[in-house]
Amino acid sequence: MDILTTRKHKTQSVIHALQNNAILCFLVTFVCIVSLTACGAVTKTVSLVEEPADTVVVITTTAVKETMTTEETTTTEDTTTTNDIATTEEITTTKEITATVEIMTTEETTIAVTTPTTTAQTPNSTGDTVDIGNWRITFDSYEISDSIKAKFGSFVPDEGNMYFIAYLTVSNRGKNADTFLQSFSVNTDIRMKAIYEGEYEFSSTNLLAHDEDLHDKMLNPLSSKSGIVAFSMPEEVVDSPESLVIRFILHKDSVDFSL
Repeated sequence: MDILTTRKHKTQSVIHALQNNAILCFLVTFVCIVSLTACGAVTKTVSLVEEPADTVVVITTTAVKETMTTEETTTTEDTTTTNDIATTEEITTTKEITATVEIMTTEETTIAVTTPTTTAQTPNSTGDTVDIGNWRITFDSYEISDSIKAKFGSFVPDEGNMYFIAYLTVSNRGKNADTFLQSFSVNTDIRMKAIYEGEYEFSSTNLLAHDEDLHDKMLNPLSSKSGIVAFSMPEEVVDSPESLVIRFILHKDSVDFSL
């Protein structure tokens, strides 16, 4: 009787132990199924049958391995996605730099430099008529002489010099009376000089009291007068084959006669 009672107690203890193990295996399996479902794995239906404890342990181990494999795969996919994003950012940066360079090139401004052209003045000669300011001047002729006759006597140049005598006709085309070749002139008055070899300048000689001398002759508007203007020059100048230029100057304007 005691033996039967003892065996009965042992049998009940084993049954309780198996039931506890079955419950534990069910909980572990349920947790694994929930984890697999949360990670995007395929849901598996596990049918629990009261089997020996060894079989349950095998199922639990397999579920854990599948869970670990799924986590590793997910990590790899995340890494790949990160690399793709980095590549996209590099391409975008390169495009922005290229666009900036194109804008800078477009904004460049080209400046054109124009060189002014100078029109060469054609020299006038004997017999020509020119206008300068309100004056109209005709260079009638010229001569070289060692003296100039006057009403009472004659004018003689310094020793070694000769007279270059220009015969002119001048007209006042202005609306007011004006004086030709003033003795004390300013820039607004007309002046006259002789230029030899382009660098030697000679001033005119005022033949005082000579009736034909044009210095300080006042002319009314639209009136004209003919006369002479003399230059005292060295003999080597008047005898030289080099050309002599007679220049009229009024403020910033000038006209030349090449003789």
